Amino acid sequence: MRARSRCLVLALATIALASACGGGDKSWKGYNADREGFDAAALEVAAAYAERLVEAGLTCENYGPLAFGYVSSQYLPAGIPLPLGSGSCVGDNEEDIEIDTFSTDDDPTGQDFVDTLRDEVCGRAKENGSLDDPEFSLPNVLSDDGTVVIRPDTVETAEKIAAAIGGNGGDLCEGFE
Repeated sequence: MRARSRCLVLALATIALASACGGGDKSWKGYNADREGFDAAALEVAAAYAERLVEAGLTCENYGPLAFGYVSSQYLPAGIPLPLGSGSCVGDNEEDIEIDTFSTDDDPTGQDFVDTLRDEVCGRAKENGSLDDPEFSLPNVLSDDGTVVIRPDTVETAEKIAAAIGGNGGDLCEGFE
């Protein structure tokens, strides 16, 4: 597990612990908790986005779906919306690139995921002083249609992805108040 992934896992674990110890009510806590796996069509969409990255000249090697149990164990306790599908690949400099797929018709959407992730992770970073660290960021790309969230390790890669395939990319915590 690379550094950013470890940091995100630690941030989600901290959020889950704070929630269990009386933190605020999480609107997505337990949502879809009875699901047993990712949707096959949503996994195909994630794979297609990985291919789009490659076709756009970006590095996305060794793409594969993420384990549902791993993703749900990290997201659900933290109140982070569970994607319909999730996969990852390796970019330049061994950078993790995670691709999560959502619906536009039903909750949660990619925008719900981005908003909740921003509120939770950036909010905790602000509370513990990490938000002031120039090395701290939460890179993200939200597709134009709001169905796909791509999360690389660096803001630079997020911006390259958004420029290459469309969408809004950058640091979710930039400007967080």
